[in-house]
Amino acid sequence: MSPTYFFKNLNSNTMGSVLEFYKPDAIFVDPMGEVKGAKNIQAYYAYQYKNAEKISWTTEPEIIQGKIHILIWTMHLTASSLNGGKAFDVQGMSRFIIEEDGKASFHQDYFDVGAFVYEKVPVLKNIIFFVKDRMKKGLHEQEAANK
Repeated sequence: MSPTYFFKNLNSNTMGSVLEFYKPDAIFVDPMGEVKGAKNIQAYYAYQYKNAEKISWTTEPEIIQGKIHILIWTMHLTASSLNGGKAFDVQGMSRFIIEEDGKASFHQDYFDVGAFVYEKVPVLKNIIFFVKDRMKKGLHEQEAANK
């Protein structure tokens, strides 16, 4: 099963496909942490999907080089606990090692955790935007000084 097919069909009713996609001893890594074992990965996904009203994926064509599959994606998410319950998108990329049996032995996600979580929580959002604004001002001041 390709990563594209897996994610486009993953939802709270298809959690059994996690065990079909990953090897029993697979490793999953994302900015939130590391999960070992297909059953634990399944539990991780089930928790994520349980806390969301809606999750869907838009993907670009997979890049494949031997066992390595790269998937560039946009996750479309609606969760009452994030962004005031309003839908938002998170862009990211995943790297998979797909073994000869077609199952993933390794999966790592790359995305901006701030855009995904921290900027969607009201108290943290204000702090992060304040820090980003200060950094932008510092960058502009440095650019002006270099002219």
